Amino acid sequence: MSSDGIYIRQYRPSDLPQIRDLLFEGFATSEGSIVDAGRRRAPFMRTSILAYLLGAAGLFLFSQSERRMSVATGVAALLCIAGIALFVAARREISHFVQQICEDALASDMRDITAHYCAPGGTFLVAARPYACDKGKMYGDAQPEGEAILGYVGLEYLPEKNPETADVRRMIISAKYRRQGLATQLMRVIIAHSKTLPRLRYLTVGTSDLQPAARRLYQGLGWELTSTEPIGNWLATRMYWSFRRPVDIPTQTYAAVGLPESE
Repeated sequence: MSSDGIYIRQYRPSDLPQIRDLLFEGFATSEGSIVDAGRRRAPFMRTSILAYLLGAAGLFLFSQSERRMSVATGVAALLCIAGIALFVAARREISHFVQQICEDALASDMRDITAHYCAPGGTFLVAARPYACDKGKMYGDAQPEGEAILGYVGLEYLPEKNPETADVRRMIISAKYRRQGLATQLMRVIIAHSKTLPRLRYLTVGTSDLQPAARRLYQGLGWELTSTEPIGNWLATRMYWSFRRPVDIPTQTYAAVGLPESE
C-alpha cells in the first residue's frame, strides 16, 4: 500500500458496480475522456471543414443575391442549414460511438470479468483506496465503508487460441487520479504478471488518436506501434493505434510494483 492508501489487487465480483461507473466516466463523461477530447477536436475534423465550406458557400450566395426571396437566397439558406446540421451531427456521432463502445464492453468481456479475464494466465487488476483514507475530507460523519475503485486494467490471455500473445484491455483511471502515475503502476504489474507465463512472448494493446496520454504511456513502457486503422464512420472518423511489446524486455528497465493478495 502506498503512503496515500492506494493499492493494487485482483478484481472481485463486488467491484463490478464501480467498474461499470468508471468505464463510462473514463470514456464518456469526465473531463479528458474520449468524448471530451473528441468534442474539443471536432472543429478540426474533415466533416467540420466540409460544414464550414457549406456555410461559407451559403453566405456567399446570399450576399450575391439581389432579391431576398429569390431561388439563390433559398439555396443559400439551405447550404447554411446543411453546414450547421453536419457540424452538430459530427459532434453527436462522437458521443454515440463512444457510448456504444461502453455498452458493447459491458455486454461482452466485462459481462463476467472473472470468467473472461481471470482464467488461468489472465488477470484483471484494480487500483483501490479505502474510503477511510478520506475521513473528514469528503464525507464528514457519514463515512461509507469499503473502498473506492480508482482504476483498472485487464490481461486477456486465451492460450488455446494464441499461446504466444495476450491483449492488455480496459485501462481506465478515474479523472481525479490521472497524471499521478497510477496507470504506470497498473501496467507494470501487468507486465510483471506476464513474465510468469512461460509460453507468452508478446503483449498487445490498442488506443485511439483521442488518447495521446495512453500512447505516451505505452511507448514509455516498451510498446512499439505496429499498425493504424480508421474507426467510426464518415461523420467522425478517428484512428486506432495498435501496439506490441515483447514480454522479455529487461526487468531492470520496467520494474514492477508489488501485488498484494486479494482479500
